[in-house]
Amino acid sequence: MSVKDMLQDMVSKGATDIIFSTGSAPAGRFGGRLLPYNQDKFPAELLNKMVFDVMMNEEQRTRFEMTGEMDLTVNLAGVGRFRANVYRQRGELAVAFRTIMSRIPSLTELELPESVRRLLDFPDGLILVAGPSDSGRTTTVASMLDHVNNTRECHIVTVEDPVEFIHTTRKSLISQRELGRDTASYASALKVILKQAPDVVFIDEMPDLETIVGVLKLAETGHLVITTVPARTSGQAVDRLINLFPPYQQQQIRTQLAMTLRGVIAQQLLPGVSDAQRVAAREVLIAAPPIVSLIQEGKTHLIPNVVAQGGALGMIAMDEHLRQLAEAGRIAPRVAMARATDSAKMVDAQRGQADLANLEKALYDPSADRRKAAELELQKLASTGNKGASEILEQFARFYQTNFDDKKIGVRR
Repeated sequence: MSVKDMLQDMVSKGATDIIFSTGSAPAGRFGGRLLPYNQDKFPAELLNKMVFDVMMNEEQRTRFEMTGEMDLTVNLAGVGRFRANVYRQRGELAVAFRTIMSRIPSLTELELPESVRRLLDFPDGLILVAGPSDSGRTTTVASMLDHVNNTRECHIVTVEDPVEFIHTTRKSLISQRELGRDTASYASALKVILKQAPDVVFIDEMPDLETIVGVLKLAETGHLVITTVPARTSGQAVDRLINLFPPYQQQQIRTQLAMTLRGVIAQQLLPGVSDAQRVAAREVLIAAPPIVSLIQEGKTHLIPNVVAQGGALGMIAMDEHLRQLAEAGRIAPRVAMARATDSAKMVDAQRGQADLANLEKALYDPSADRRKAAELELQKLASTGNKGASEILEQFARFYQTNFDDKKIGVRR
């Protein structure tokens, strides 16, 4: 079986990553789990033929021989589009393929909240999309750019390594520049980008201080800039940008970041209850005045507290979303606890939910004493701001009014 046939077979079965390594069995990542495709060691001649005759042109082959590694995108007719990294290990050839969706999903399909949609209406500022490797950042950004493309009349310029999702002009004109083919580096692309009259800019990586400075300046000068950061939470994303600079520059960067930041979307992909799917858990930070003040004052360690209390502004904390996904049965509770930033609080929250469930059950108990005790306990919890207790009481009140008179149940006399 050829490399193309194996790729086609694994893609049809839902593989997101496919790895070929000379002398080892090929493997695919299904639902977050890396599984062997078969037990046959992959022959060098087949992989060499695929890489050097099909995937690379002469210029790329020369660069690969010089550097020992190469990023590129590959279109295989009848199979799909892939981001590929060709590299050597133990002196032998290896390729890691990442499947690229044939269609850009919408914000709704990705279940991105309305607050993210509102961020894209800003004419200027900085939006960070954070997450570890293989967290779906590229797909999220593609969906955001597609939303802009469909709703705004503007010029979108991207700088990518490599170009993955292909955008077509709709309401916006979109120019996609690839490192190595269309520009030498992120920094060099940013030096001339103003001459290209952009309105919205996507820089898919900020590998050095020069690029970060260029991104911040661009966001200050009336452009909406989207970029990615390898961080698990919104607070970590902010800290990472600031801490990359030497101490004597950090206050200046805090000021610039506070002035330009619009929001942060941090995400991670988790194994769902079905092995065939993965579920995105997200944290959303909106640069409201309390967040701006914390960044300016160097108190970024307090950002998680503001995010956790910012639901009215469209914010949601990572641990809260993990809890919601676990309660909805979309991920296992053990997965939520393993990926939580504060596992102790997650355990307490899950224990609290179990306690609420028991109290809710007791509200409908045949024993009047048990009903009365449960209602009093829920009222006590609701008075402390427990939303779950309040919702249970409201539902109980509707049930009570529909099914009983005021002499038959609980403490309602």
